[in-house]
Amino acid sequence: EWDFDMDIQSRHAALGGLTTLRQITARFTHEPPPTPETAFREAVSWLNTHHGRIDPEWGEVNKLARGNQTWPISGGPDTLRAVYPASIRDDGELHMNAGDTWIALVEWDSDGNQTARVIHPFGSATLDPNSPHYADQAELFATENWRKAHLDWLQIAESATRRYHPGADAD
Repeated sequence: EWDFDMDIQSRHAALGGLTTLRQITARFTHEPPPTPETAFREAVSWLNTHHGRIDPEWGEVNKLARGNQTWPISGGPDTLRAVYPASIRDDGELHMNAGDTWIALVEWDSDGNQTARVIHPFGSATLDPNSPHYADQAELFATENWRKAHLDWLQIAESATRRYHPGADAD
């Protein structure tokens, strides 16, 4: 009954997604995928082992992880909301490590005024787990929300928490 939908609440996405995952990602991993029958049987076994059923909600399986936090997410490999796990984990979760990155929706009204909404799956400090910006957009991304993009210098200056110049001390 899988309709190829990868929404968080889908009860068919886990079995379908896990069955097709390694075939889709083989071009990146360079690992030969199992036959469809083997992939299906392995997906059934993995889901039963970790979730006690073959039809858990996709959000119980598919996660965005930053540090020690996780959020259920929609999407999957080769979908409009592309998310790819590093591996099929031994804890019953798939953790996104590639896929959609910085996304922007920019609009102009009839008078030419511009607005923009943007989102990044993590935050702007992707390599510094001690930064407050390491995961500050993750929940917004997981819940399919946006943050407002500041488009002029005054908006940027008003929202800044600090200003600095590379090579100089922060002011």
